Amino acid sequence: MELTNQSCPDCCRFEGSATTFLSLLKSREGNVIAIAALLLMSGWISHFLLPSASDWLYALSAVASLTLILKSALETLRAGKWNVDVLVGLAILASLYGGEYHAGAVVGVMLLGGGLLEQWTVARAERAVASLLVGLPKTALVRRDGREEEIPIEKVQVGDRVIVRAGERLPVDGVIVSGASSLDESTVTGESVPADKGPGDFAFAGTINLTGPLEIRCERVGDKTTYGQIKRLMEEARSRKAPIERLADRFAQWYVPLAIGTAGVVWWVTGEMIRAVTVLIVFCPCALVLATPTAIVAGIGRAAKRAILVKGGRAMEATAQVTLTAFDKTGTLTIGRPSVTCVTPLSELSEKEIVRLAASLERLSEHPFARAICAYARDQQDLWEQPSDFQVVPGKGVSGRVNGQTVAVGRLRWVGSFKEQDLESVLSVASRHEENGHTVLGVSVGGAVKGLICLQDTLRAEAGDAVRILKQQAVDLAILTGDNERVARSVASALGIPTYYAGLLPEEKPAFIENWRSAGIKVAFVGDGINDGPALAAADVGVAMGRSGTDIAVEVADLAFLTDDLRKMPEALHLAKRTVSVIRQNLFFSTVVNIGAIVAASQGWINPIWGAVIHEASAMIVILNAIRLLR
Repeated sequence: MELTNQSCPDCCRFEGSATTFLSLLKSREGNVIAIAALLLMSGWISHFLLPSASDWLYALSAVASLTLILKSALETLRAGKWNVDVLVGLAILASLYGGEYHAGAVVGVMLLGGGLLEQWTVARAERAVASLLVGLPKTALVRRDGREEEIPIEKVQVGDRVIVRAGERLPVDGVIVSGASSLDESTVTGESVPADKGPGDFAFAGTINLTGPLEIRCERVGDKTTYGQIKRLMEEARSRKAPIERLADRFAQWYVPLAIGTAGVVWWVTGEMIRAVTVLIVFCPCALVLATPTAIVAGIGRAAKRAILVKGGRAMEATAQVTLTAFDKTGTLTIGRPSVTCVTPLSELSEKEIVRLAASLERLSEHPFARAICAYARDQQDLWEQPSDFQVVPGKGVSGRVNGQTVAVGRLRWVGSFKEQDLESVLSVASRHEENGHTVLGVSVGGAVKGLICLQDTLRAEAGDAVRILKQQAVDLAILTGDNERVARSVASALGIPTYYAGLLPEEKPAFIENWRSAGIKVAFVGDGINDGPALAAADVGVAMGRSGTDIAVEVADLAFLTDDLRKMPEALHLAKRTVSVIRQNLFFSTVVNIGAIVAASQGWINPIWGAVIHEASAMIVILNAIRLLR
């Protein structure tokens, strides 16, 4: 990926790929800077050996620097804007006019050289982000019609079987069909520990196959892969400016005329042109303009390394202000699929027999409850029978014959209707389970209810830790869910979330978010990206999590987590606050230094050379402070 220095402002004297400092020096602008520096050094030597030539060498050095600076200044003025090159150009011209050739040369070389270092330093931050986007393979080994052939990645189609050997990078997103291996997923999920994957597991493009060969059924190619979306989001993020960043840009536009006016007043009051030249130099707001974009780029880069995609500076600043986080339940706080939590025998049948009979029927059903019961039976090593007369009754359950017995599994009143019996005691037991947020299915044999199977959507393992950390960060919590009140209460109670609203349609959730926002609360909404689009768009910060969240993040969400780890939410808040804190540190520091330097220059306490040193040193400190975010 070619880097362009999008975050470096006008005070960086030229633009280029900036991949290495050496490449910068080899550019045309780098050559001019080198010539100006050699002329300056020659002037210093000539001062002792041939004093009459030193002024000429200093003047030539200043003029060489001036050619680059005036070019940038004129281009900006033609666009109807100001930039700091106007100040530097005027400072050098004034030095030449006043016969201060040495000062003009030093200022020109130092400021251009400093701009070179600034651009190189910012490029380091850009490369830290780009290191995550190492690029996908150009070709893929595909098995078609029993033959293996290597084809360009652009020709791979959804459904193709892609072969990935050990040590290779995966070219597509897909499901592993055969083979087992450990995958380095750090470029996508941020996890440093390799993930063991086998048949049925999902594998991301851009990850590295560490151990054994894999055959993968392609599901997404190119820009549609998770990796491709990371690249797109990162590129979009660098083009979006935060309000604080736009404020700095506007500030720079009236800052230049103010600097020129101040220098003119100093010259008129003191009669010393050298003071006016120094004022122009120290007035250059390089550090001030660099303060925000460098921190934003570094913060976005750090977030990406932790599998958190931030869609630009506005999203970063808004995340830092969040005071309430609202969660969707299904697929966000929970894993989004039911599992068996308990089995209650009501007669002479054992728990194992109830599960075996239920699984024997449910193995022919595609209902999520059926899959949960069969998975539970497998875990319990129960062997099911081959059913006959299998029937599905929509909305009620399934029935059939198992080993000569009539069996039904489903809604309690329905399975109990096959034979006259007193259901009140059975319903009493079931209601106790339902009060705890379980869904209860009855299992009848010969028309009589013989047992209950309780199911529940399982909480994510890390949900409790995420809630605890968010509370430590003084963030209020709430749940907005379409599930019933009983289930919502159970989840809220288990996690310690005090506020929940149940039975909501997707279009009803934004109303709660708008009410919070109208009360001055900054709201983040975390959803799985399936039906949470309206709520994600309504929140100050929309957060889409997991693979399903990545797709919707491109459209409406401000943040996207590439894993289903809810602990990414408090981590994102912490990083956003750190980033905004660094921005404020940089703005405060650069403002104080500029004001102090302007006072010192107007009083004649520093000369143009020291003004240039202060100017460049403050800019470098601001950049280095921002780069700390990458650690």
